[in-house]
Amino acid sequence: MLYRRHCPTVPNPSTYEASLLVIAQGRIRVDLGKASSRFRPIEISSLRPLEVPVMSQVITASEKAP
Repeated sequence: MLYRRHCPTVPNPSTYEASLLVIAQGRIRVDLGKASSRFRPIEISSLRPLEVPVMSQVITASEKAP
């Protein structure tokens, strides 16, 4: 899936399946239980190999740099 956001978002509960996370611009935060991770542009990360409930939030985004 590909997501594009042009402004920060509120924390959003969801379930992530095994995936590869690539941040092109902006910044996001992902909370998994008590662990919190922040990702910035061009950072690549693999998420958990199982379906897990997470809380995600876009913390930096704009019209010029979604």
